[in-house]
Amino acid sequence: RYFGISTPDITLFPIGGVARLERMPEEPGQEFVIAVAGPLVNVAIAALIFVLLGGSAGFEQMAGIEDPRVSFLARLAGVNVFLVLFNMIPAFPMDGGRILRAALAARLS
Repeated sequence: RYFGISTPDITLFPIGGVARLERMPEEPGQEFVIAVAGPLVNVAIAALIFVLLGGSAGFEQMAGIEDPRVSFLARLAGVNVFLVLFNMIPAFPMDGGRILRAALAARLS
């Protein structure tokens, strides 16, 4: 909405969500900001969970966590980190592909 582009709906999948935009952004910078917003949400969720856990649960320690609540939160943080990495693959229609397209459009225009 910030750029005057409405989102009629968002479809959620097990590996994330896909927002259907009313139209494509006209400026590469707009597309970049829109595309980077998705992975930033996953980064924020993972960081918040890591802070809630007190920075005590590393990825290598997840299997040994006894408390089911702490284990769930640690795994949820891990899933969000995985989603960031997966979505940043520079292939369309993932966010990384849209970021690459915006960067190339800005560079070549």
